[in-house]
Amino acid sequence: MSSLVSLEIDGRLGVVTLNGPPVNALTIPLVDELRAAQDQLARARVTVAAIRSLVPGFFMAGADLIDGPIEAFRSAVGCLDAARDSDLATGMVFERAAVLRLFDSPDGREGIAAFLEKRLPSFGS
Repeated sequence: MSSLVSLEIDGRLGVVTLNGPPVNALTIPLVDELRAAQDQLARARVTVAAIRSLVPGFFMAGADLIDGPIEAFRSAVGCLDAARDSDLATGMVFERAAVLRLFDSPDGREGIAAFLEKRLPSFGS
């Protein structure tokens, strides 16, 4: 990993850290490094990944990513790849399909239920 993205793996937990001042701008180099982090997480069989920022006041300018299950991380990176590698309409179709797939997953249903019930989610159970 380079200075834009670092990765820590502890058993089945992965922590991806963004450090691209001033705003962690969504750029092709950042997407490439996120893809590399995703590959490392998959090889390590990580089941839960959190994404955090070292830039005070900013998560990532140009993207709406969340902490959460590894499948959400994979989908987010896939959406970033689609945005980089295709036209806007194709990227939006890819993103819509990914969001619908995630909402219909067990973790997606748990996340929605937890939000509505105002409690912390219990992913992967």
